[in-house]
Amino acid sequence: MLDIGIFAPFGKDHERNLAFCRDTGVRHIVLSVSEAAGGGEDLPAAGDLASLAGRYAAAGVTLAALTPPRVPQQAFADEETRERELESKQTGELCRYLYQEFGAADKTVIIANSEADEKMLDIMNYTGSPEMAVENIRRWTQTRFEAIRAARQAHPSARLRIFHAFEISLVNLRIAKQSRGFG
Repeated sequence: MLDIGIFAPFGKDHERNLAFCRDTGVRHIVLSVSEAAGGGEDLPAAGDLASLAGRYAAAGVTLAALTPPRVPQQAFADEETRERELESKQTGELCRYLYQEFGAADKTVIIANSEADEKMLDIMNYTGSPEMAVENIRRWTQTRFEAIRAARQAHPSARLRIFHAFEISLVNLRIAKQSRGFG
């Protein structure tokens, strides 16, 4: 029997992975974070991961490593997708840290950005389209909201509350096209 390892051939279907390992003599397996979490995007809970590792160990297979979540191939070619993936990842990591460190505290954290106006003006001046600027901010806000919501759902008993906000005053100002752009 060879002491070899593989990436999980059947993803989150752990019974099929174990059968494959038994049939082929594989003794080490690597799962992606989503496979270990049952197909979700979040990191697996420590107890769930220990239980899963024990399940493999009982069959003589070592859970050798976890790989990070997959980045969609489109993210390498599409700047907008790459920015959303990065925003989601960074916001999610921050929220997971906050819940791990302060989840039991009866506190509120607001993740804020005070540069939405500048971002909108940059887009309007580059594209000439206020509509595109608004859509860009909408998608960015939705991405951040989804990352915070996923972290909140992963910590349902936490007392800590995390929200997001951004400052925008352009809606209160008259936006007029000037000779050099919007202002």
